[in-house]
Amino acid sequence: MFFFKKGSFSKNFKSHSAGPDLNKEIPRIIKLFSSHNLDGLDFIVDLSLNTTPYFEEWLRDLRIFALFEIRRIIKKEKLHVFLKRQEHAQTIERIRNDLGYWKQSTNAPRYSVCVCNFNMADTMERAISSVASQLDPKLYEILVIDDGSTDNSLDVLAKLTEKYTHFRYISLPRDSRRRLGETRNLSIRAARGEYVLIHIDADDEWEPYLSDLVTLYHRMEQFIGFDFLLAGQQTGIAKRDFLLRYGPYENIYRYEDRNMMMRLAKENRLFFLDYRVYRTRLSRPLKKKIFKTIHDSCSALTYEIYQSNTKFNLIKEILKAPFFGSKYHSLKVSLLRALLIIPIYIVSRLNRPITNPITWEQFHQYHEGIRGTYPELMLRWEQDPDISFLSPKSQKIYSYHKRNKGLRSSR
Repeated sequence: MFFFKKGSFSKNFKSHSAGPDLNKEIPRIIKLFSSHNLDGLDFIVDLSLNTTPYFEEWLRDLRIFALFEIRRIIKKEKLHVFLKRQEHAQTIERIRNDLGYWKQSTNAPRYSVCVCNFNMADTMERAISSVASQLDPKLYEILVIDDGSTDNSLDVLAKLTEKYTHFRYISLPRDSRRRLGETRNLSIRAARGEYVLIHIDADDEWEPYLSDLVTLYHRMEQFIGFDFLLAGQQTGIAKRDFLLRYGPYENIYRYEDRNMMMRLAKENRLFFLDYRVYRTRLSRPLKKKIFKTIHDSCSALTYEIYQSNTKFNLIKEILKAPFFGSKYHSLKVSLLRALLIIPIYIVSRLNRPITNPITWEQFHQYHEGIRGTYPELMLRWEQDPDISFLSPKSQKIYSYHKRNKGLRSSR
């Protein structure tokens, strides 16, 4: 057992020749940092002052989380007196200089593709390979946060590490309190790149046009004049520090992306790019597909109940959908939602509600007013709409004029 008190690590480390268990210690350290507990920093200091070759390897992943939190707490002047102690200041500087993941490093990638995984071993390799094979290893990294998978995901991830030099993963122990939103936050915090590509899932296969999305983002970035999220079709790109400052995600499973985008829309820091979808959802075993459908439906209904101003009208429409049809759901899903809505409504009244900074109607209005293809947006902003710098195939994709369905309402 390791105790987060000053001086305790060296005493305990000597009796554990195999080294600390990263999967057990990282979540506890993150919890300490999240509450601004200085014992967490003392623990890092003790670790660094008692370095061994094995420990250097273990500390590498730990520092991903620790260094970001150290910087955040220092900015809030929580450690002004603490850092006067020379040995602590020197140790933090040592961590900063030694950390290969730190963004000032000349070897650090410029972009991080952030992926979250839980029990998707059946699609993982194909999905990640479709991304890794199209991106320059000198500019990009692909980072997967495994959320405590119980299938053979870790074996697949280890195989991908050997296959791609710009791929890495972090394995976390399963925590029932951590939802997808918080896992996404951890993936962004752990990213080495200045920019992050988000919402790329472990069961999606991508055609080779992601780098073109990055190119268009930088073209827009040149004249917009402030940080923003460019939301594309099932993915998006923004500066890492911007998302951590103006986000992060709510700790929810479903609609965590929409909830964050609502906050960005309120600040007018969100733009929607229309183009032909070039990602394919991979087929999964029937058992996993059924379980995911039930899980997704429960989470989606919970979120819809919280954001609806007329809850009984919402319930009424969901109960009617199997008989009169739904604009967004198949008959099977509509029937499932009708069976689940009453018990989920009862449970939702017992939990903390999820609040949105703007209403769905306001968000939909914002979305329709700010969306468009790249040429359409550039013309609207009185900029050059030319996209001849892209390949002929990419030009067709990113000037695709048929409107996508857009955002689903909560009903």
